[in-house]
Amino acid sequence: MKGSGPAGGFWRISEESLQKSREWEEKYGSTVGKFDPVVFNRDWYFDGVDKYGIRIYDPAEAMIKKVAFTQNHNLSLNGKSKNTTYNASFGYFGQEGMMKPAPQDDYTRYTANLNISSKVSDHITIRGGTLFSDRTKRYPNSATGFGADPWLYLYRWSRYFPTGVTELGEEIRDPYWDTKNAHTAILGNKYTNLNFGTTIDINKNWQIIADYTYDIRQEIRKSSRPTFSGAWHWYAPVAWTDDDGNRVYVDDAGNVTESGGVAAWRFPVSEYIGKVDTYIYQFTQREERHTVNAYSTYNLNLKNSHDLKFMLGTNIVANKWNNHFSRAYELTNMDNPQFAFTSGRQETGGDANWDSQLGYFGRVNYAFANKYLLEANLRYDAASKFPAFLRWQWYPSFSGGWVLSDENFMKSTKNILSFAKFRASWGSIGDQSISNGLYISSLGKIEKNSWLDGTGNPFFQLGTPKPCFR
Repeated sequence: MKGSGPAGGFWRISEESLQKSREWEEKYGSTVGKFDPVVFNRDWYFDGVDKYGIRIYDPAEAMIKKVAFTQNHNLSLNGKSKNTTYNASFGYFGQEGMMKPAPQDDYTRYTANLNISSKVSDHITIRGGTLFSDRTKRYPNSATGFGADPWLYLYRWSRYFPTGVTELGEEIRDPYWDTKNAHTAILGNKYTNLNFGTTIDINKNWQIIADYTYDIRQEIRKSSRPTFSGAWHWYAPVAWTDDDGNRVYVDDAGNVTESGGVAAWRFPVSEYIGKVDTYIYQFTQREERHTVNAYSTYNLNLKNSHDLKFMLGTNIVANKWNNHFSRAYELTNMDNPQFAFTSGRQETGGDANWDSQLGYFGRVNYAFANKYLLEANLRYDAASKFPAFLRWQWYPSFSGGWVLSDENFMKSTKNILSFAKFRASWGSIGDQSISNGLYISSLGKIEKNSWLDGTGNPFFQLGTPKPCFR
């Protein structure tokens, strides 16, 4: 190495610093603990321009647990009484996260499921069920957002980057302390599903099946951010002075000396997340969906060689949702973040919308001797997201198959080829993965601007209408 080079996090490395690092390992490797305070001139030095690391740190040891406990418990019951069958199950899943300094880092899930089916007559069967799940994830809320979260910086810099240590009693800003001092964020999801259906056997060849499902999805997110302060080792250090403002000098081991030694430096201490940037945030969303599927099938066999199956049906989906968020800044109580304990600006917003789909479908299957197969499908679907001239569309599809292994000339290969089938198909399907408002000309949001009226109240403005695609 002809000159010094970057070692990550605005630290440098050179032949001199590498040699000092080797000497440090021999002299202090067995006596200085992994998380003992960092000391100037023993663990790092400054040449007036750049910082050089000597001591090697262990960020993985500081950040990652060696063991994380996971548990999974399930209980199921099932039975039958005359023409009624039932099954029920209950479950719990708990998993600890791997982030060691996090106040909480875990995931829990509770589930319950119940299904009942009863044959009420020779021709009618009814069924119903319910499903519930409650999932909660807790994790440290990143001080600066998850574009630069603790896991990123854990592996981004070299091991000369101090992690999980202090200097002169001050926490050093790093992934460890950012995580340890963070508030816990919560992501919760609840899902409830109720379903009911019936099967009507008109005769042995004709069947009608209908099912209805109602499900609810609920999501909640909670987070808050306190103030953060600490020693910054990223940029240039500052002179280390005593309480009277006198320059401190240290020996080769970093011990303060009354005479001799070298002028000492330290990392500057600052509040990098101030009170004005503290906040509490909450988001909630609720979604409801109704689904109906109903169809009828009829089987027809002609001369024991020609098998036909006919199907006609419909499906309906109606979906609506709404969400809301609130954020308030400048927490007055960092240990108990509440909306009532804020003194800064407030933000709020939300949205609500709906969509629906209606479709009709038909299918014909034909099989000759169970070897030659044909299938034709036709759908006629509509989605509320589209304008009238695009809303209803036809979607046909066709397929054909040949079970080669059932031919007489293939019998000699049964020992090595038990089944072989050729199949070709063609079809057209729709796609409704677009926003609800793509084909709707709507005004923009009403927003507060920076202008004030004569009484000091802000003006509100209506955003530009978005374009409507036709």
